[in-house]
Amino acid sequence: MSSIGARLKYCREKLRYLQKDIEAVTGISSKSISNWEQGRSFPSLTDLRTLANLYHVSTDFIIGDVNVYQDALKEQQESDFLKVLFKNDPEMKGLIKSVRLDGSVLDNDAIYHLSPENIAFIKNAIRLAIIEAKQKGQTDVEINP
Repeated sequence: MSSIGARLKYCREKLRYLQKDIEAVTGISSKSISNWEQGRSFPSLTDLRTLANLYHVSTDFIIGDVNVYQDALKEQQESDFLKVLFKNDPEMKGLIKSVRLDGSVLDNDAIYHLSPENIAFIKNAIRLAIIEAKQKGQTDVEINP
């Protein structure tokens, strides 16, 4: 991965953003992003800084002065909690991996947003499971549907 365009695309895809997501967040047109990623043109310094901040990388990485990708927020990794929580449910593991930074879910190039009610439901399910485990003196918490 040597070109600026390849690095921009790599960073965007690493965070599971679509070009239209970048446009919505930054105001930079999808067409410009596509042109940059295809190597047809280059971003301005202002746009380069905007994208570097959004992608949590340095401008040095994008322009190729640094060859090691380092996410400033640390790469998203499946936590031990999620490994335990969904150890017997490969479908849920796949869904969790498709959750994006803004809490939406990317599935087959479609973006789905959880409603505030669904988010509250998930939070409460986790809270109740932990309360129940504490009451029973369990050190392992299992959430069953």
